[in-house]
Amino acid sequence: MELNTINKTGTWSDAADRINNNFSKTSTEVDKLKLSSIRNKGLFSTLDALKSAIPSPVVGDWAVVGNSIPGPIYQCRTKGTWSATGQTGGGGEVDLTDYCTKEEVNPKISELERNIIININSLQNDINAYTIEQAINLVPESKRRLGTKIRFRNSMNPRDFAEATYMAADTSLENWNNLEYWKTEEKVIDNILLNSTTYNINFITNSPTSSFTLQTARKYIKEDLRYYGCHIYYRIFNS
Repeated sequence: MELNTINKTGTWSDAADRINNNFSKTSTEVDKLKLSSIRNKGLFSTLDALKSAIPSPVVGDWAVVGNSIPGPIYQCRTKGTWSATGQTGGGGEVDLTDYCTKEEVNPKISELERNIIININSLQNDINAYTIEQAINLVPESKRRLGTKIRFRNSMNPRDFAEATYMAADTSLENWNNLEYWKTEEKVIDNILLNSTTYNINFITNSPTSSFTLQTARKYIKEDLRYYGCHIYYRIFNS
């Protein structure tokens, strides 16, 4: 790279032009150095594609030719020439120092699975009430383990539900159906959760601007959804 000489004499305009030109040349050479320092040139579908993209490789450059990585490695051993190495690779190396092993992760996953509550009503896609005997038999076998926790409606009141936790390590059918191994707890949905049984009559009837009276609105609630504590809301004016 040949740089312009900055003369001590002359105008500032001439000197500035020379300086700017030198900066441009220097920047170009720096970019070339950056590119030359990256020996891995990437993945190319064919050797012709590699030669077309990088026709003048320097010694040490290498690339993968194929449709996936790892793949056949080509390397420049003679300036300007790509040659097959007979090796495959290209995936690079990953520092796994800070990664958990499978043995470390699996117990954590099991712990998380034990803390997941299986909602029987959601599983069955219904709003029925269940006994504990019925509910535990609806748990998939793959989910049956020590600490399995289930939730289900235990009455037709939408506020009432029960939770039960399996307390044994043996999940044989005999043990699973033994209520002595289940810790049950009855609960009442609080006012926030109760909003999940609130029905928008305008939404149900697909008439967002219509108005209703209590008498006309309540008839749109299906009989199997009519429970103690059920909430409905609707527009009473068209405006």
